[in-house]
Amino acid sequence: MFPVLYVLTLAPTTAFWDTSEYIATAHILGIPHPPGNPLFVVLGKAWSILLAPLGLSIAVRINLLAAFTSALASGFLYLVAHRVLSELFEDRWCAIVGAAASTILGATAFTVWNQSNVNEKVYTISVLVIAWVTWLAILWNDRKDDLGSERYLLGMIFLLSLGSTNHLMSVLPAPAITLLILFTAPTTLLRNSFIIRAVPLILIGLSFNFVLPIRAGLDPVINEGDPTCESVIGAAQAIYSNGMVGCPMLADNLTRRQYQPPPVTQRKAPFGAQFAMYMQYFDWQWSRGLDPSPLPGTGRTAFSLLFGLLGLLGLYSVFRVDRSMFTYILTLIVTLSFGLIIYLNFRYGYSLAPEITDRAQHEVRERDYFYVVSFMLWGFLAGIGLSWIWYRFGQVVKNARPYVITAPIMMVALLPLFLNWSWASRAGDYAARDWAYDLLMSVEPYGILFTNGDNDTFPLWYLQEVEGIRSDVTVIVGQYLFTSWYPKQLQELTTPERQRIFDSEISPGLFSAYEKPNETILDLTHEQMDQVGASRLSENLTIPFPSMAVTYPAETVLNRGHQLALSIIHDSIDERPIFFASSGGLMSELGLDRWAVRHGLAVKLEMRSLTASAPEGWVQGTAEFGGVWFDLDQSLRLYDTVYQYRGIKNRSIWQDRSTLNIPWQYYALALQLSDVARNANLPDEVARRLENDAEAFQIVAEGGVNGTPASDKHDSSSGNSTPGSGCNQYEEPKLTRGELHRYARHIALPEVGLDGQARLKSGRVLCVGAGGLGSPLTLYLAAAGVGTLGIVDCDSVDMSNLQRQILYGTDDVGRSKLDSAEDRLRDVNPFVEITKHETRLSSENALDVLQGYDVVIDGTDNFPTRYLVNDACVLTGTPNIYGLVFRWEGQISVFATDNGPCYRCLFREPPPPGLVPNCAEGGVLGVLPGIIGSMQAMETVKLLLGVGDTLEGRLLIFDALEMSWREVQLRKNPDCPVCSDQPTQRELIDYEVFCGLSSGEVSSEKGEEETVEEIEPEALVELIGSTEPLSLIDVRDPWEWAVSSLADQGARLIPVEEVDSRISEIPRDMTVVVYCRSGKRGLVAAHLLKNAGYRRVFNL
Repeated sequence: MFPVLYVLTLAPTTAFWDTSEYIATAHILGIPHPPGNPLFVVLGKAWSILLAPLGLSIAVRINLLAAFTSALASGFLYLVAHRVLSELFEDRWCAIVGAAASTILGATAFTVWNQSNVNEKVYTISVLVIAWVTWLAILWNDRKDDLGSERYLLGMIFLLSLGSTNHLMSVLPAPAITLLILFTAPTTLLRNSFIIRAVPLILIGLSFNFVLPIRAGLDPVINEGDPTCESVIGAAQAIYSNGMVGCPMLADNLTRRQYQPPPVTQRKAPFGAQFAMYMQYFDWQWSRGLDPSPLPGTGRTAFSLLFGLLGLLGLYSVFRVDRSMFTYILTLIVTLSFGLIIYLNFRYGYSLAPEITDRAQHEVRERDYFYVVSFMLWGFLAGIGLSWIWYRFGQVVKNARPYVITAPIMMVALLPLFLNWSWASRAGDYAARDWAYDLLMSVEPYGILFTNGDNDTFPLWYLQEVEGIRSDVTVIVGQYLFTSWYPKQLQELTTPERQRIFDSEISPGLFSAYEKPNETILDLTHEQMDQVGASRLSENLTIPFPSMAVTYPAETVLNRGHQLALSIIHDSIDERPIFFASSGGLMSELGLDRWAVRHGLAVKLEMRSLTASAPEGWVQGTAEFGGVWFDLDQSLRLYDTVYQYRGIKNRSIWQDRSTLNIPWQYYALALQLSDVARNANLPDEVARRLENDAEAFQIVAEGGVNGTPASDKHDSSSGNSTPGSGCNQYEEPKLTRGELHRYARHIALPEVGLDGQARLKSGRVLCVGAGGLGSPLTLYLAAAGVGTLGIVDCDSVDMSNLQRQILYGTDDVGRSKLDSAEDRLRDVNPFVEITKHETRLSSENALDVLQGYDVVIDGTDNFPTRYLVNDACVLTGTPNIYGLVFRWEGQISVFATDNGPCYRCLFREPPPPGLVPNCAEGGVLGVLPGIIGSMQAMETVKLLLGVGDTLEGRLLIFDALEMSWREVQLRKNPDCPVCSDQPTQRELIDYEVFCGLSSGEVSSEKGEEETVEEIEPEALVELIGSTEPLSLIDVRDPWEWAVSSLADQGARLIPVEEVDSRISEIPRDMTVVVYCRSGKRGLVAAHLLKNAGYRRVFNL
């Protein structure tokens, strides 16, 4: 049954992720990524040869290997289930039916099924090894006292050793086997006869790894890691020590050194989050098709509970039947679930933990396939549990044939078959193959195509190595240029002797004249390649090209990949056209995207003067669509007559959310082509046809007609999406056509892309203060597409604001800042929601105002509100983007994150009132808030996207006069009253009192409250006109004195910070009146004088 089921839903060609790599390496006996999987490669090649007479394509043959091995694994589990159920049922037919139900549930679990109809990984072979070993373990347990029973143990040992050369997953039954032996016949392991026979079997099984250096030495086209060895002894040392010693390149491959995961004690995410990811995938197994959402808590929950309980009942049934068998199966299921969770140590799930906005802390895709054996085994147990229920019902039914009457209960085993079909099936899915075909066909003969990563390169390898299409194109994986082996392989593969020929018959008339290159793509020697590393340029670097030169200024950092890519372009551009998979990524990093010209899906590097007229046939799109240059004729020819869109343009369900960028690429291409067609004055029906195509691509890019959660569906004709609940949902708000145009330059950045832009749209940011800092940061955040901008302010626009608060204009003077800001920001970006909080932030309302926001930005200019914002952010766990400007200096940092310091760690207590003047008193350079505010916006965007390094734990100080930056490292204060492990302040306080601004009362050094008397201007005028001796002291700054002063009334200038040192200049026998602009600095000066013994002191 299962081979038929898997064949009916079999993928007709390759698929995304590792499928193409494994099909291609099996076909050419190449070396896939470490650890190399030699058993799979050889089996795949042999299997392909065996099926060749059937006339099937290579891809179908290799996909059938996955189907066959998975079906065979189900056969072994059928035997195990039959063995268990034979102890329950006296009627052998009941045991057969129960075993069949158990096998059906295991084989139709979503991940098992989805991995069995395409060879995406090598895991189905490991599944077969584990099922086979399990059957052998049951046989040994039943016959361990028989003569010759050791052969079962020896068979298990050989299968585990051989299976390890496919994938280490194959050895996971080892703990269960060990416990089974220890609990039943521990002396077996100590017998000399057993050890003597076991050791050679281990050595023979592991010897399959010799395939790696043998094939690598023959230099296949795909030779990842290049595990060549100089001697057999070195290879043997590496193989039998598992990479601890011996041949370095082979050892690195076997230990997967290039990935360098942290130790399991250093968790990439909390264990609870990792377990939640496993349970999320468990929820998919029994009814994936009921709800498109990947999150638990949907209509699938009832079925997940049902089959979860059935599995536990099945485990109980095994316990009742055979304790030894129970020990083995329980240990195996724990190893394959909890054990793998601990060992794999995944980051946060791809679609879970949306509150973790840093995408680098999430997995790049769903990882359910790692637990495929666990889910198959649980289905097996659920079938036994279902059979146990059938058995119990049969015992209580009074009928001559009780098990026939109660047999319909076994139909429950068919539920996953029907509920998973639509999502598990891969029938008719040509998307990966056709995308690879379209991209390769966009490249001119003998072109170089730089891709952004290995997973988007594998389908290209498949097309070149398996189908033999466009093998003349040199595909370069940008991230592999960092390795020692890859650049050397590229050089060798592009020598005139190995350069493959362009097949002109594949696309008659598509390309103009072309010639086979006479040189390799890279002129460096191997020694020179090895010496290339990351460096910061000490002087300008100019790279000459045929028609112009590109200069990289001093201090530019070029890593190894950048330098080698530039060398390849420089050495090849005379003979080979240079293409990139996108204008973002490597092309943008190299600063070459200015010379990008679209040829359909690909981007060609056209080095030319940007001020000269464009060649005939080139058309630039409008700014709304990104202003992209197109070779219009070639792009339309590719789009209309060459490209194939099977499974991309019209599709009911796009199952893998992590590859939705593929249909989005076609959507953007169709829209941009429609825009360029209008610019070129092509017939209007051409543009309309392309726009209609774009709508079809958009439906697929949103998950397909039946693959999009109802809450996310929208009327594409209106261009309006229905937003979700922001960061509380995995399903990000969809981008409308207008948004895609607006954010085109964002989306082109690999760190942003469509997913990142959607995260910005779901982001909710609160800016406290709509002044100097709030103006630039809200403008940039609105332009960036942050979905919700909240602004707190209760002031109106004053003429003095306009010097630095660029959010407002002359016509706004007298208006509410929030109303003016809303109008301006809606004009900047109508897609952004503006939430106005027209209130003064206080201890009473701060927590309510902050509720629901992902990030808070401090745009305040006074200490009470700054401390209030900090403490509220700490209490709510909200990141706080701190900024400060004063005169010519600016500061910025990120506070109130989980591990970093907060503002109180830096400034535990505020300065005395009036000691630090505000901007109105001390002044501020108008440009400075723009600089600091823009940086606050930058840090906010990075936090929402989850990219880059933030300023957490660092304080940047900018001196505009010196045009210099200083960085101060900050540490979390273990005694901080609000963010320490044992905070002394757990609620918001009165921050006016905290900052000493609640009244005219200040504390003396003796701890007593001493009132400073105030004098009104009218009273001062009278005092000046009287005969009473008067000392009038101006405690402002010298520049303020220069603007206006009371010198003609006898006032003297003594800045507040100099009062203490110049106190002898102030007569003690006179009435003293101190004054400043607002009274704060005067209050400090009066306090100093009172403490020094002055009796009659007044503050104006």
